[in-house]
Amino acid sequence: MWVKPLPSSSAAAKLSAMSDATAEQRKIKLEYGEQLLIASASEAKRRRGWTIQGVFLLEQLFAGLAIFF
Repeated sequence: MWVKPLPSSSAAAKLSAMSDATAEQRKIKLEYGEQLLIASASEAKRRRGWTIQGVFLLEQLFAGLAIFF
């Protein structure tokens, strides 16, 4: 999470900087926010999935065995 944070973690400043004076600008800002939420949700789901967790477990196991032997 420190090396590669979720896309929405640094988007608050960009969303705040976007203008929302007109209806079209508000629509663009809303669509951008929705895209950020979708991207963050799919990345969080991928990171918490069994596949990636299994890979991390195997990495730790092999590293432990390499240190032990």
